[in-house]
Formats: sequence, C-alpha cells, structure tokens
Amino acid sequence: MEQDDIKKIFDDFAPELDSDENFMAIFQRNINAAELIRRHSILMRRRNKRALVIASLAGFVIGVLFSLALPWVSGIVEGIHLNADSPLLLCKILDNWTLAAWTFIAVSSIFVSYNVYDTYVSFVSDDSCRP
Repeated sequence: MEQDDIKKIFDDFAPELDSDENFMAIFQRNINAAELIRRHSILMRRRNKRALVIASLAGFVIGVLFSLALPWVSGIVEGIHLNADSPLLLCKILDNWTLAAWTFIAVSSIFVSYNVYDTYVSFVSDDSCRP
C-alpha cells in the first residue's frame, strides 16, 4: 500500500530538462566561481604566512633587544636601596626583579608580534600578494 502511494507520486514526476548549452553555461559559471575562490584562498594563505614571518621576526628582535638591556636594568635595580619603611610588596618585587623583567620581555615581544601581524594584514591588499 505504501509503495503504491510512492509510485503514484513519482509516476507523475517529469522534470523539465534544460538544453545542453544552458547547462554548460551554468556549469562553466560555477567552475569559474570555484576557481576564483580557490585563487583568493591561496592569496590569503600567502599573505598570512608573510605576516606571520614578519611578526615572528619583530617579536624576536624586540626580545633580543630587551634581553641585551637586562644588564643595564640590573645595575639600576641593584642601585636602589630600600629603607625599613618600604612596603613589603616592593621589597619582594625588587628581590625577584629578574622574574618581572623576563615576564615584561615576553609580554612585550608578544604584544609587538601581534600588532605587527595585525598591521601587516590590514595594510597589505589582496592584489599585492600576487606572484
């Protein structure tokens, strides 16, 4: 019974077929759109890779520069003399200043890398990534 109902529905179904030329035009348009999306995707990947390399180098350079400045900062910190009325937190920070210095170096390198990446991606247009 159920099969008869389904058979009746499909017996009356006669889809109208388009001409071969119309089908090929639609097919070619879809292929061209897919190719355009593929090219755009390749360009975006290339732009993002360049931005990543530039941002990594910038973060590395900032980290090296701040690390080279560490002995100079060490001389300044060692020159600070605290009196008995100094807050305990300040004493603890100055006793462990290298941890704070390395944390600052890491955070600043990450900050610079992120901003360089974001700036590069926003200023470089899609057309400039072409080979």
